[in-house]
Amino acid sequence: MVTGEDLLKSFSTFLEIATHQILYIADVYPRDTFLLERRYEYAVRRSRHRGLCEWIRSSCAEVHDQIATGNVKTVSVAIVDSCDTVIEQYVFDVRHLYSDDALHWTMSDFDQGYRAVLVRLFGSTSVTVPPDSTFTFIIELKDTANTVPHSDKGAYGTNIWITSAAESTAASTVTAIRSCAIGPLIFDLFNEVKS
Repeated sequence: MVTGEDLLKSFSTFLEIATHQILYIADVYPRDTFLLERRYEYAVRRSRHRGLCEWIRSSCAEVHDQIATGNVKTVSVAIVDSCDTVIEQYVFDVRHLYSDDALHWTMSDFDQGYRAVLVRLFGSTSVTVPPDSTFTFIIELKDTANTVPHSDKGAYGTNIWITSAAESTAASTVTAIRSCAIGPLIFDLFNEVKS
């Protein structure tokens, strides 16, 4: 039997894998710095840079903690230019993801859903990113959330989440990539390109 926490941990692992894949697709870093490996019975790319891998892993652990509060609406892997302006983001709508109830599903059921999302993600197109671009994670809280994300795990005891005002998406092109709905594993992935 799978618990809600098991589901959340599996999603965090998937987010880590998907982030590497997104960085590869978007050409944020040179493609020859990525290794080919198999996850969910599918070939995916993973960065060889140890520091980058650790940063992604720890960031996904922080995202896990925020989703566990039940206050998160979306998680985005945002590609930003050298001025820290978001030029493209891959948005995971996770508002229906977390449940504390015991689940009558297996991890292999969820792995099939993750694989289907990765297949569609690899086939998605990305904008040409300018030189010196990088990425970050963005979480959007539900309208009912009355707290700001907080973590004591940041470097030097600082909060790694920075609160910002909501931005308009009016000047964006949004493309659905894939929905995943396997029992309690419900999330959508879409690509948003700033105009």
